[in-house]
Amino acid sequence: MTEEHLSALLSAAEAKKDDKGWVGASDGRLFTLYVAYGGAGLTVSRVEAMRIDGKFNGKIHSKNELIVGESAHIEGDIHVGRIAISGTVVGKIVADQRVEIHRNGKVYSDIDTPALIIEEGAVFQGNCVMGDKKGNVTNIASKA
Repeated sequence: MTEEHLSALLSAAEAKKDDKGWVGASDGRLFTLYVAYGGAGLTVSRVEAMRIDGKFNGKIHSKNELIVGESAHIEGDIHVGRIAISGTVVGKIVADQRVEIHRNGKVYSDIDTPALIIEEGAVFQGNCVMGDKKGNVTNIASKA
């Protein structure tokens, strides 16, 4: 899938941009982008929800949810509201609400999110920053 393909799909669905730049249907329907075949290499942004079951190389930006299926392999930076991972992600993840790594999920990435859920059997190799991003960090171990 190329950016031209994505633009054509959105055009066919009569998509319109709102005042914040998010694309949606003029009648209020939400769009879900489903990537099923490998080789996609593009920047996906302004999509309401997305599920990936295949190879994807590129950047993803969505204000809502990204579902990474068991057969998915994503390489690239991700910034979403929520992400549920059952496949493999390599790259930086920023989630404004929550990151869930399910038992088959593999994450080789740094994560920045206020909530992280890791199921038994999942793989996470990286660093995680959680909590208030603008507050001061206190080392509670040094006070013990």
